[in-house]
Amino acid sequence: QPKIDETNTGALIPTESHAAGAPPEDGIVIFAGKNAKSGQTVVIQAKDGTEYWYGELYALQCKIYDKVTKDQIVGIAGEKEGKEVGQYYFAVKKEGVFIDPQQVLQLEP
Repeated sequence: QPKIDETNTGALIPTESHAAGAPPEDGIVIFAGKNAKSGQTVVIQAKDGTEYWYGELYALQCKIYDKVTKDQIVGIAGEKEGKEVGQYYFAVKKEGVFIDPQQVLQLEP
């Protein structure tokens, strides 16, 4: 099981309830399941070794060793306290170190 981001470098991404999470590039699913700290989690590894983590998901849309393409739905964000808003955890691990996810994705403030 991949080691969760101990440095808390990842971000909680606010979104609509049940919105889909998708990777920014092609890769392979190296973990899909329950993680002690991030709940339902998918980890995608790109060809260069970069890992994209999606956690706190309501539902997974892939399984371990699946090949996924850029923008393919890999998980669904849950609902937050019965409201029409949700969130999911997103982290990026590059060369064995968790980095600021804003270096990869343009996140709205």
